Amino acid sequence: MRNLARQQCFLLLICGLMGWLPSAWAQSDIVLKAMHDEMDRSMKQLRIKNLDRPYFIAYRVRDVTTTVIEGTLGSLTRNQQNRARWLTVEVRVGSYDLDNTNFFSFSAFAPAGVMRSFGNMVQLPLEDDYKEIRRQIWLATDAAYKKAAQDLARKKAVLQTETRGDNLPDFSREDPIKSLEKPAPTIVDLKQAGVLVRKLSAIFQSMLGIYQSSATLQASNEYTYYLNSEGAEYTRATPFVGLTVIARTQAVDGMPLSNAVTAYARSLAGLSGDRLLAKVVEMGEQLTELRSAPVAERYEGPVLFEGQASAEIFAQAFAPRLVASRRPLSDNPQFDMVFSRMENPFQDRVGARVLPVWASVSDNPAARDYQGVALLGGYSVDDEGVRARNTTLVENGILKTLLRSRDPVRGMLNSTGNARGFGVAPTNLFFTVQNGLDDAALKKKLLELVRQRGKPYGIIVRRLNDPLLGNPQEAMRSVMSSFLPGLGGAGPTRSAVLVYEIFPDGSERLIRNAQIKGIDEASFKDLIAASASETVYSKLFTDVGNMVTRMFSGGGLPDPGNPPVVSLVVPDLLFEDVSVNPPSGNVPKPPLSPPPSEK
Repeated sequence: MRNLARQQCFLLLICGLMGWLPSAWAQSDIVLKAMHDEMDRSMKQLRIKNLDRPYFIAYRVRDVTTTVIEGTLGSLTRNQQNRARWLTVEVRVGSYDLDNTNFFSFSAFAPAGVMRSFGNMVQLPLEDDYKEIRRQIWLATDAAYKKAAQDLARKKAVLQTETRGDNLPDFSREDPIKSLEKPAPTIVDLKQAGVLVRKLSAIFQSMLGIYQSSATLQASNEYTYYLNSEGAEYTRATPFVGLTVIARTQAVDGMPLSNAVTAYARSLAGLSGDRLLAKVVEMGEQLTELRSAPVAERYEGPVLFEGQASAEIFAQAFAPRLVASRRPLSDNPQFDMVFSRMENPFQDRVGARVLPVWASVSDNPAARDYQGVALLGGYSVDDEGVRARNTTLVENGILKTLLRSRDPVRGMLNSTGNARGFGVAPTNLFFTVQNGLDDAALKKKLLELVRQRGKPYGIIVRRLNDPLLGNPQEAMRSVMSSFLPGLGGAGPTRSAVLVYEIFPDGSERLIRNAQIKGIDEASFKDLIAASASETVYSKLFTDVGNMVTRMFSGGGLPDPGNPPVVSLVVPDLLFEDVSVNPPSGNVPKPPLSPPPSEK
């Protein structure tokens, strides 16, 4: 499981099982007092001679207790708990129209520059020490202001020789709100959590065809304090529990195979042990069956995505395009080129059709459940202190707007209340369709397309791999295709776990190691059909391009913690033209001898 933790640490940090201290609400008075007092002093006194004072300052303090419990084959391998308190500071110099943000200087890659770029995040003492907390806020504010003043000077120097392509303000004006939540600690029986991890990981003891397996229960109790100079103030409690069970093996020819079960909730009680047990048993049996299944052949034609695969392909290929990101100005042409390649193509497609006329997409942070299943992406106020709201993104196929932070983009000058983590992220996405087909009618439609194309069979994908849960090489490919989509050629390649050939008589055959290629945001415009039934699916949202542009632009407060959880409600989706290929490259050899228990 340590290997899994290393794979996930770049983008995936679903943190621990809670031992949150009940005294946090009392401490919040001290933390907020220190934040208020230093904010007031900084706005009045912070100034470098002959330079402007800050026009905006924001503080965020995250107090988070995390615990991770890991196990394999019925034994615990890790039981670790940690608590930390992080302060991040944002200082803007200039004005709402032109300030130090949305700009990246090449000089930041000098050793001192790196510290200036990422030095505005510091650890605070865990003790309720007003003087020391305020001292750390003072030091971080001072460093952030000096960097902001330097960045604004460099930015103005660049603008003396260049004209900004978009005459946009650097920061939007939003109504300040006040929202104070008390801590909501999730009391978790650590012994009970350990029993669950042991029980789930022990399932693979009798599955001799599974070579590696692990179960990880990770959770966090996070309490956030936020204050800005406009008068916005909030405190927010975010308890969270995540469970991941992963199994890996090799097929008879040596090709690697893996499968996973994930579950997320606000508390341990939100995870059904019996339901998880059944899912893990099913996952292990499927992986065992895959070992002897035939390898996927080259196929070009109609493909039906069902259940988890439908939600995952939507989350990977389409949902990131619903998020706007500001392209930063740079003093280096190479970085300008990189940032231009990361720009979301949907930012120029507002008003255009991006889905069939019978499909719509909305983001609803107020939704708490759907058909009895909990939705985990919602909140009342976003990371920048903007009130969350329902946003219609696509209506009858037409792209209406994108989700945004306070960094204005072309044609969209105000926030939608979706600043989350390092950038912008959805909350609860609803993909709705008119006149969706029942399951039998959708399969019939697939087979009609197969007959029209003269294919001997069609393809159904029922589980698509989450790249963050795959092998490190696959995770890196996914990161690079998101970071620099132009490098992907005809689009990123995605590994499918459960793929079936479906024949004209309705019979199915399981195949393995199928690689799905050619699906991007443009593919959704030509969807053939969708189901009336829907899958509710929660996952960690990662949009590397958005994260990197925001991090390097100097805007917003970077969040050193968890990637945001997004819940999706998505129907089954039928595409007409998808490429399915066998894997390429060398194949590792299977073990030379059978497992010890088979002797």
